[in-house]
Amino acid sequence: MSHTSTLLMAHTAVVCLTVFTVIIQKKDNVNAAIQLTATPYLQTFVSHDTYNGTTYYPEGNYSREWLITGQTLNYTITIEFIVCVLEDAKGNCLFDEIFVYDGTNASAALLKKTCCGHLDTVPFTVQSTYGEMYVLFVTDNTVAREGFRISYILEYTKYNRTCDHK
Repeated sequence: MSHTSTLLMAHTAVVCLTVFTVIIQKKDNVNAAIQLTATPYLQTFVSHDTYNGTTYYPEGNYSREWLITGQTLNYTITIEFIVCVLEDAKGNCLFDEIFVYDGTNASAALLKKTCCGHLDTVPFTVQSTYGEMYVLFVTDNTVAREGFRISYILEYTKYNRTCDHK
């Protein structure tokens, strides 16, 4: 076997291994946050893939997370709960909840904890301080409901800060 053939086979093996590794990483990363980019145009996301306003989200400790990043970090992100029907206990969030954080993960400052219902009737809004917002939806293992539809938009406010943040 020539030196060129050996190099070609080694290069092919590396490419195949790299592709295989990327596929495995994507499969292992199924529960990673869904990446959304906020723009000055209104967009929406929903609680579950089969959401249509009547189909319930999955039962059994279902969770989903979204990371909304603004096209421009000096702007803020505003989300509006358009429709929101979760299992609740008369306004007490004991079962299924949505957490909204002012940053890129659940370690950031909590902006809102809601199960919608009596205390948070739709529509209501939540606004980030900067151009990043993390939304986490978690359920218990019992009752499921219709879920939610949330709009998001990148907005300029006169209070925007221009300094770096973490």
